[in-house]
Amino acid sequence: MARIIKEKAATLKDRFYLQVKADLLDITKTTFVDETFENALDLLDEVIVVEICSLLRTRRTGKAPGDDSILNEFLKAIGLPLIAIIVTLATACWRQGHYPA
Repeated sequence: MARIIKEKAATLKDRFYLQVKADLLDITKTTFVDETFENALDLLDEVIVVEICSLLRTRRTGKAPGDDSILNEFLKAIGLPLIAIIVTLATACWRQGHYPA
């Protein structure tokens, strides 16, 4: 019975998880700078207060805290001082290219 299960698993793996070997040796240019895109988006490199206010407003109260064990009620009660700190911290992370999990 175990042999049949292993065979079925191997068949399903072969069917749905194909391993395609691609020859990438012909790719010599590894920088992907392309000037042909006409309407490139200009992105701000800063977080704005309105974004953080909106995110904080959408947090539900009375729910279990996340991995950080901080209650949403507490975050909402701090209000503008917390928002100012988050804006500063998030902007600094964004500008440095640091994106913590």
